[in-house]
Amino acid sequence: MKYDLVINNTKTVYTLKKGNVPRIGDELKNLSPNNGFSIAIKDGKIVEMGKNIDGYGEIEIDASKLIALPGFVDPHTHSVFGGNRANEWYRRQLGESYLSILKSGGGIVDTVSKTRNLSREEMIKSTEAKLKRMLLSGTTTVEVKSGYGLNHDTEIMMLETAKELNKYDKFDIVSTYLGAHAIPQEYRENREDYVKLVLDMLDEIKERELAEFVDVFCEEGAFTVKESMKILSKAKSLGFKLRIHADELAESGGSVLAGEIGARSADHLLRISDRGMKAMIDGNVAAVLLPGTAFQMGGEHIPPVRKMIDNGMIIALASDFNPGSCPIYSLPVIISLGVMLYKLTPEEAISAVTINSAYVLDRHSEKGSLEQGKDADILLLDVNDIYEIPYWFGDMHVRYVIKNGKIVYGGDRYE
Repeated sequence: MKYDLVINNTKTVYTLKKGNVPRIGDELKNLSPNNGFSIAIKDGKIVEMGKNIDGYGEIEIDASKLIALPGFVDPHTHSVFGGNRANEWYRRQLGESYLSILKSGGGIVDTVSKTRNLSREEMIKSTEAKLKRMLLSGTTTVEVKSGYGLNHDTEIMMLETAKELNKYDKFDIVSTYLGAHAIPQEYRENREDYVKLVLDMLDEIKERELAEFVDVFCEEGAFTVKESMKILSKAKSLGFKLRIHADELAESGGSVLAGEIGARSADHLLRISDRGMKAMIDGNVAAVLLPGTAFQMGGEHIPPVRKMIDNGMIIALASDFNPGSCPIYSLPVIISLGVMLYKLTPEEAISAVTINSAYVLDRHSEKGSLEQGKDADILLLDVNDIYEIPYWFGDMHVRYVIKNGKIVYGGDRYE
C-alpha cells in the first residue's frame, strides 16, 4: 500500500496513548513508549503504527536516530497583540513594581493602545510570525485569546485574525473570547457599562462563530466573582465552553467558581486554596499551569502542583505567551520551567503539554497522542530520550515538525 508519508524505524515513539482521556496521578509518568516503531500517514491521519508497516511512503523519513512525540498543544496564549513591553521588563528587573508601571501608562494599558492602533493587515502579519516561531519549537495546536482590544471593533478584529489564520494548513488555532481581561480606561468610572458590552458581544461572536471558548480574568483588580459569573453564565447558555483566569494574584474565588459553573479549566492558580482545589476536582476542571509567568514575575509563588497531582487533578502546561508577564512562546522552555520550578518529572511535563492540553481545548480525540485515526501532528527529535528535552533549555533538537501529515519543518528547511 502507498502512503503519503512513512516515518521508518524510530528510536522510540512516545505515543501517550490512553483512550482519548487525560492522564492523572501516576499515569502522567507513563508516556507509552515503543521502540523501533514506524508510522504510516495518509490524508493527514495516522493510519498504521508498528514495527512492520505494510506498504511504502511517497515520502519516507529514516528516524532510526530520532524519537517521536505528539505535536505540542499550547492551551493558553495571548498571541494577538501590538508592540512589546521590553522596557517594562527591564524596569521590573530594577525593582519597580507593576503598580508603579501601570500608573505611568504601562502594563496592559500600553498593549491595548498599541493593539488598537494595528491595521488588519499588520495584525494578521504579526500574529502569523509569532505562530510560525511557535510551530518551529514544536507547537502544532494553539489556543489564541482576544483581550487586548477591550472595545468592540478591536476585539472582533482579533478574533477574525485568529479565524483567518486557522484556515492555513500549518496552524490549528482554537479561539477564545477574553473581553473580560481588564476594565479599559474609558470605562473605569462606569465598569457596569463595560460588563454590559462584554455580555452584548457574546451574541455576535456566537452567531459569527468567532470563538469556541469564553474566558474571564476573575482576579483582584480585574473582574469580581459576581461579574465573572454573570458573563460565564450567559456564555454557557449560548453554548460556549468556559475558561477562567483564577487565583493568580490573590485567592480570588475563581477556582471555586470554575468548579461550580463547570469550566473546562482554571488557569494560573498560584494562590489556590484547598477549597478551590476540591471544587475543581469535584467539577472535573483542569488546572492549566503557567510556570513561564511565575518565572518572569520572580517565582515567589508556586502552586501546590504535587498536591494537585496526588489528589487526581487534571493538570496541563501552557506558555501564557503575552507581551507583559510572559514573552515566552516556546513550550520546550515551559517544559524545562515546569520541571525546575514546579518540580514535575519530565514525563509529567510532556503529558501536560500533549494529551492533557488537548483535553483542555476539547481536541483530545484528534490531538495529543500518536495513535491510529488521529491527526498526524508529530515531532521528530535528535535526542536519546525525553529527559534531554528539559535539559537542553530552549532547544529540544527538533529535526522534523509534521503537521496534518505534511513536513512543515525538516532539517534546516521551513516551508
